[in-house]
Amino acid sequence: MVSLQKIVGKMTAVVMTATAILSVLTPSLALAASSYTTTPSTDGVVGTDRGLTIIQYVLDTTAQTWADGDLLTFTLPANFPTFASIGVDPTNYVVEIDDNANRGDGLGMGMALPAGSTNGTYSVTGRVVTVKFNASAWSPTSGISLRVVILSNLIPQYAGTTSVAIGGTTADGLDTDPSGSTSIVTAAAGASGTTVLAANSVVGTAGNTTLTYTLPVALASGATVEFTAPGNLDVSQVVYVSGGAFSGCAAVGQVVTCTANGVVTSGGGKTIVMSGIKSWHAATGQTVAVTVKDSSANTLATSTGGVVTDATVGNLTSGGVGFQTNI
Repeated sequence: MVSLQKIVGKMTAVVMTATAILSVLTPSLALAASSYTTTPSTDGVVGTDRGLTIIQYVLDTTAQTWADGDLLTFTLPANFPTFASIGVDPTNYVVEIDDNANRGDGLGMGMALPAGSTNGTYSVTGRVVTVKFNASAWSPTSGISLRVVILSNLIPQYAGTTSVAIGGTTADGLDTDPSGSTSIVTAAAGASGTTVLAANSVVGTAGNTTLTYTLPVALASGATVEFTAPGNLDVSQVVYVSGGAFSGCAAVGQVVTCTANGVVTSGGGKTIVMSGIKSWHAATGQTVAVTVKDSSANTLATSTGGVVTDATVGNLTSGGVGFQTNI
């Protein structure tokens, strides 16, 4: 049976080649407060597991001298889950040092560090991993690396450009070196959206309209689902009817926004039923754009491919009696 370590070791090599590794590269500067740059990781998509991800710091002792008790921190961006949500070490992540001894008992190719508060251990608070140096045992020299290897459950919660930050302090707390970050561009997921006019497709007739959409992550109270109606639809009198946990829907111009007042679970086939929408005039081939946002207005999902039922012309009558107009 092939060990997990060997499998992941091979995967790690592939990830490094594909630059899906967050590496802090220390310049060769003989300064205590030197700067650090990073290489970006592969972009993420909201609601999609990034899979194997490595956050790595490589020591350069010409830029920083490490001693017992010094701290190194790795901080995930705010749009990623906490380490507790990712999973318990070593199921989904591990913290390790590669001292070139190739001990290989971590998920990558280094020596796994135990959780704790003494030198040579790491601790976790929220999205932050803190490594406490054991310089006496590690004999830190240039080229030694410390890293957080995340195997799975690193799932972006909203779109945007965010940073993985790496920092540190000396044992006496006087030094904030190293410092650096790397940008991760997280894209919104697709949100299929369809407005079905059905019986109210006849010009001037109001009726129920159903918006169907997809959620990459669950919504909390205050989140919104909004769509931009085509110009032939009158949405000024829109009223929320049913579907999910929403307090109501309202229009500003052609944009209809429905606000959640409870948890809406993730997945496809979500629906919001509204009434009061009617057609101003007949039209075919109309589309609708859908955007899903969390309670802080972060974009979770977007779509421009929703289809609107064709609007048709009705009969012209007056008081139930037809009339003729000569032109």
